[in-house]
Formats: sequence, C-alpha cells, structure tokens
Amino acid sequence: MKDIETIIEAAEEAGTYLKKMFRRGVQVRKKGAIDLVTDADVNSETILIKRLKDHFPYPIIGEETATNIAASGTYFLVDPLDGTTNFTRRIPFYAVSIALMDGLYPVAAVVHLPEFKETYFAIKEGGAYVKKKDQKIRISVSNTELLSDSVLATGFPYDVWSNYQPVLASLKAMLTGARALRRFGSAAIDLCLVANGIFDGYFEFSLKPWDTAAGALIVEEAGGRVTNLKGERFNPFMKEIAATNGKIHDDLLKRINKELGGPPAG
Repeated sequence: MKDIETIIEAAEEAGTYLKKMFRRGVQVRKKGAIDLVTDADVNSETILIKRLKDHFPYPIIGEETATNIAASGTYFLVDPLDGTTNFTRRIPFYAVSIALMDGLYPVAAVVHLPEFKETYFAIKEGGAYVKKKDQKIRISVSNTELLSDSVLATGFPYDVWSNYQPVLASLKAMLTGARALRRFGSAAIDLCLVANGIFDGYFEFSLKPWDTAAGALIVEEAGGRVTNLKGERFNPFMKEIAATNGKIHDDLLKRINKELGGPPAG
C-alpha cells in the first residue's frame, strides 16, 4: 500500500506536537473516575483528522470525537494520544495510533512513539516494520517457547474500580505462570513491543477499538497470534485481547481462563 507513508507522516506530525506539549505541561480534565483527557489529546486528533482528510476519502473515527461507530466499509480508527495518564505525569510511554480498517479488521497500521523516535507500521500481508532514523527494519515476534520463560505486558482498564475481579484473576494466573509481568500504560506500545520480540505476550480487558486496532495488525504481521481470551479471532471491537508470539498463546489462555472460571464474554 503506497499510502502508508502518508499515514506515517500524519502520525509523526501529531507526535511532533505532542512532544512540545509533553515538555510544557497540560491541563487535565476527567472523562471518568480515572479516565483523563487533555487539550493535547484533542489537538492531536485535530491534526490527524486534517492530514488524513487531505489525502483520503475515508471516514475517521477518533477517540475524542467518536459518537457512534459503524464498523463497515473503509475508515480510519485513530487514537491521538494513547497513554494520557503517562503523558500528564511526563512518563515517556505514550503513542499516536492509526489503523485503516476494512469492516472489522485493520489492513494498515501505524503506531508512533514520539519520545523514542520510533514508528511501527504494518500492511496486511506485507510484514511489520519499525522506522528508526529513516531506516526501516523488519520486525518479528520472540522465539520464547515456554510461558514460564516469558516476559508479559498487561494494563489496568478504566473500569477497574468496578470490574476488578477479572484483572486480579489474570494477574494471579500470570504472576505465577510467567517469568515477569510489566505494565507500561499504553496498549499500542505494549502490542508493538510484542511484535518486536521485546515482550512475549500481552493481555488486557475493557479496551476500546482505537486502543488495539493498529497494534493488533502489527503483531500479526510480525508473526504473532492475536485472539480474545476465548481464543477466537480478534477484532478491535472485542473488549479483551491476548497477543503473543504464538508459542505461548494456548498456555496463556488456559491459565487465565482457569483463574477466571471459564472464558469471559468477548
């Protein structure tokens, strides 16, 4: 897809703006008890929408402007600032995420990490790459074969105060089943690090489609496996995700579901 460069440029333009705001500080508002939004989120989305509309005829669904989502045809799913809590505390793990969708499934994906000067991208059936200093390097998932040797990532959803049981159950399963567990606070970054073989797997509950759309395709194109916690084919409109190198996938699902008392609703 020749237009991937344009999508990358849009993500990096928004990232340049976010880097400036990251150092200045921003005013914070609440969308929920622990769900934050800043002017940086809104303005980053405005930058993305303008750039994408200048080059593509497709509808754009962004986290900060979405009112309803009709998952049909060709459209963009955009997260202008994944990791807002990190951003507000000057923790550098935040990202810009863009997925070009065909119905329920992504066909092109870009995740830009402004503070690390890295851009991950993938095209359906075209492989996954990371761009560093204008070099494009093909990436692949890890070769870790045993869950007990794996390093995993997870996240805590915004509804964790009222829906903490599955989170605690999955943490118990993986704290006693994997070598180590990390929590960076950005689903998009976690998925890219699985794709790049840094993490062996990632799981999380109560997600939104713009959280996972781009990262899920990047993992798949890097040779990984992405499902919901039932083991069904993943699409970003599912609220839970398991993404791994493939080798540890079945064991991860088995152990989490054992603690959950059976597969949760997808």
